[in-house]
Formats: sequence, structure tokens, C-alpha cells
Amino acid sequence: MSTDRVIRVLSGRDGAHVLALWGLVSLLPGARLRFDADAIAHLTWDGDDDALGVTAARGLVERTWGLGDGLLAGIKTTVPKRSAVNPKTEAEWRAVEQAGRLPTTSILAVFNAAATGEDKKGKIQDGDLKVVSSALTMLSGRSYTANIVQETWRLLEVEDADGARARAAVEIGRLLDGGLSIASSKPGLRFSAPVTPPRVASGSERVDIQPLVDLLAFTGQLLLSPAQRPFDPAAGDKALAWVLNPVPLDLAGLLDLSAAPPRSLAWPRYEAPIVSEGGRASISALKPAHPVTPASHRGSPNA
Repeated sequence: MSTDRVIRVLSGRDGAHVLALWGLVSLLPGARLRFDADAIAHLTWDGDDDALGVTAARGLVERTWGLGDGLLAGIKTTVPKRSAVNPKTEAEWRAVEQAGRLPTTSILAVFNAAATGEDKKGKIQDGDLKVVSSALTMLSGRSYTANIVQETWRLLEVEDADGARARAAVEIGRLLDGGLSIASSKPGLRFSAPVTPPRVASGSERVDIQPLVDLLAFTGQLLLSPAQRPFDPAAGDKALAWVLNPVPLDLAGLLDLSAAPPRSLAWPRYEAPIVSEGGRASISALKPAHPVTPASHRGSPNA
């Protein structure tokens, strides 16, 4: 029988908490999530709390542990060369169990693999192209994603995958009971940091974070399909636009969406204007997000 759990420690009005809840639900097959009128999360899943903790912990470790030795081996930048990324993307396609279906979530989503970049002079270096910088993972600077995720695990004082699974199960149980562990961290994922300041102290300032929230939020943000596009061409403004990822889609669905993208999508679509201040040391931030409707959609329908 399905059990409805009220998760009061994570709020539907906090962006990091919403991402963390999405991440948690994605780790629990058949789970459902809803928010009530007070933005309190309700998680429904078959199984008791112990089974929930073990299942979610196992999935969290599978998706986030040892990325530098696995899918991100050899990639230490958010703008890697095509020769490094393309084989990994091809390997994921070969590994799918059903034709035309991608994994529900993939660490490769931290790269904007849909576009190609060049150097500042517009030249191709060493006969190799680069992946365009992605706005998906909101890291501070062009950070080494695999290392930052692993450092977040170290804040939970674990040294191997078995220890990570055991500790994650404990932390998820604590979350269900209304508690969260807090740790002091240098700049990293920092989804849960109360304030995320720019790097004003050579990147060495420390902030209080909640490691479990950061790891779950990192998993949750892989469910988003982001893109930057002009939403007001006359003003030249930019916006971060995203939809809840419809993948896995079958091949026919992917082709239909690519050939004739609908103006009104069947899943929620949002955008948040991007504002920048400063000169060389510019700081960018996101304004509040709002849903995109056919009436408000002023950019390209392919964005």
C-alpha cells in the first residue's frame, strides 16, 4: 500500500529544496510528489521508511559517486573537447535497453552538448571543437564537476561507495524525520547555501550547506532541459528557459518535436530572466521564474 509522507523540512518555495525533492522522487520508482497550498511536500511511495532510505541511497550513489573515475573520466572542465564528450554520449545511447530511449537522468546533461564552441578568435584548435558552456549546473566558475560532487560526499565523512550508501540511507531517514545535517564547505555545489556570494576571497570563503540537499538537488537538476535564448530580441536580453525533461521519449516522439516543435507544450515550461552587473568581474543572477505561454513566448519556438 502506498504511504503518503509529509516532508516539512523541505519547502516548495525554496528552489534548492524543490530540486532536491525532484531528485529524491527520481530515485524512487513509482514515487509521486505534490505540494499542498502551504508549499509543504507530500511524497507517496510503496514501502516503509527503511526501504525508502535504502532504495534512494543506492540510486543516489549510482548517479553521483566516483564520477571522475566513471562517466566523467578525463573531463575536468564544463567546456570539454568534442573528442572527449562525443564517445561518452555515444556509449550512453548504446547502453539503452530500448531503441530511442535515453536514461531518465544523465550526468552528461551538465554539458551543453547540443552546441559547439570555438576559441575567442573563432578558430578551431588542434582540429578539435569544444562543447559550449552550459548554464545547467550553477557552479561557481568553470568548476570540475566530478571533483565538486565527490567533495560534497566527503563532507558526510565517507570513503567508499559502500560507506556512501550506508550514510545516505541514514541522512535520508533523518530527512524523513524532519532533520538535516549541516557542514561547512568551500565553494562547490552550494545549492543549499543560504547566500551564495561571488568569489571575493580567491574562492576560499566557506559557507554552511546541507550535503544531502546538495547531492539530491544535483540529481534533481539533471531532470531539467535548459537553454539560453533571447526572450526580447529588441532589448537583447537573455533568459534561462527550461522544461521538465520529457525523456525518455521514443524515437518517433523525438523526431516529431525536432521537426515541428509545438508552441504549447504538453509539459510545464518556464523561463527566468538573466541580469548581469559589473565590468570585467561581472556577476550574473536569475530573476524570478515564470511559466511560458503562447501569449508570452516572444523568442524562437525552437529555443
